[in-house]
Amino acid sequence: MTPTSTRTTRIRVEIPTRPEQVRVLRLAASSLASDSGLSTERIQDLALAIDELASAVIDAVEDDSCRLLVTLDADDLGIGLRGRVVDGAPSEVLLHDVARSMVDAVCDDWSVSEPGTSASFRLTMLVRDAG
Repeated sequence: MTPTSTRTTRIRVEIPTRPEQVRVLRLAASSLASDSGLSTERIQDLALAIDELASAVIDAVEDDSCRLLVTLDADDLGIGLRGRVVDGAPSEVLLHDVARSMVDAVCDDWSVSEPGTSASFRLTMLVRDAG
């Protein structure tokens, strides 16, 4: 994720734009996050953020024939995800206030795409020292 990292792992996951497929992203991200040293609590927070952001992107597309391509980058400092809809029309990603508050509370940085662009999201979670 950064030039000061000692090791970096990158994987790409492509799933159909169907809500039940988000679990594949959670599993891949949880594995990488564990390898990066995120605490169990932070990994659970990551799963929550992925659920909210990926689901909002999938809901925006309203076409389960599209695909969501997600790149996961992990190192000893944390994990970052970038997801975008492939073959989908521009759409507006809506994140409700409660979901927005939850994602704000658990992510170090995140965003969703602007209206009129291809539906996408990104998030970053850093390893934090205990205590």
